[in-house]
Amino acid sequence: MDMGVGMVVFSSGVVSARSFLLDMSRARTGLMPRLKQAVRGSLVLLLLGFARLLAVKGTEYQASEHVTEYGVHWNFFFTLASLPILVTLFEGLTRSPGLVVYQCALTYGHGEDYVLNAPRDNLVSMNREGLFSIAAASSLSFMAVLHGMECLLRPCEQARSDLIIAQIQRDSKDKQKQDMKLFLLANMLTGLVNFSMHTIYASAATSMAVLSAYLGAICLVAAILAHPSPRS
Repeated sequence: MDMGVGMVVFSSGVVSARSFLLDMSRARTGLMPRLKQAVRGSLVLLLLGFARLLAVKGTEYQASEHVTEYGVHWNFFFTLASLPILVTLFEGLTRSPGLVVYQCALTYGHGEDYVLNAPRDNLVSMNREGLFSIAAASSLSFMAVLHGMECLLRPCEQARSDLIIAQIQRDSKDKQKQDMKLFLLANMLTGLVNFSMHTIYASAATSMAVLSAYLGAICLVAAILAHPSPRS
């Protein structure tokens, strides 16, 4: 699951590198227009985050077991929604070692102890896992933007990346919609599994069986979305 979250963040950062290059190739737009565009692009994810929050609280979805994942109210959709805004605000940090600074703050600045052991006595501490995850996700997104810019600016040195990018750019809008559909389906299936059983107490054999069925369903839907029926 953590690998999937990281891949979503990294892939979205690589794709957003194109907008950075467009700003460089023409008269650079101001911060406010770009910030408004980033906010508009985050609205859908923000709405999904609130929808998930209401659904989780309304159904008491394993609240006590998963509170240490993102906090009491936070979820991954909120983290995704914050990334375009933060990348726009701190565009100059794409070449800064933000991830190293964040790790040092966790290790040597008592950040890790706060995330793991702080009492949940206010809104920030109640959602500290999710709020701290923004720093890590933003750093990963900055790295992805830089990687995407290097791939696009130095095509001769990264022929393999060119082949991948050329394939991805074909029908890119349709593919992005399909990726979001697949992502939402995976979230709903995860919720269905957690509703039907106590995953924390499942045996190894049961866990492997459920994971195999889960991955099989996701891969099947992904294959169907990747090869849609011919349009009439």
